[in-house]
Amino acid sequence: MLFLTCLILGLSTKLRASMQEKTVTVKNINGIHCRPSSAIVRVAMPFKSSMTAQGSGGAANVKSMIELITLALHCGDDVRVKAEGEDELEAVEAVAAAFAAIYDYPDK
Repeated sequence: MLFLTCLILGLSTKLRASMQEKTVTVKNINGIHCRPSSAIVRVAMPFKSSMTAQGSGGAANVKSMIELITLALHCGDDVRVKAEGEDELEAVEAVAAAFAAIYDYPDK
């Protein structure tokens, strides 16, 4: 019985150890400032997974607008989006697409 319990616990731990990640390039002309960070948070909030974004300025909780702004991501910067949880695949794809979206009007 103990062996079976350990086997089940071991498998469940192994299943929980998965994480999805995707690296995208910021395409917004003025980088990730207030408007884009607000839009990214709105995309991230419905997901149950915990998510982080990592750039050259460190890592941030994707569900925190202030933390996203502190990454100081500029147009052309790469950002790695990581998600872990029951909806991690959908979460990482949606949030990565939000980082790659263009929110500002083109410069004239």
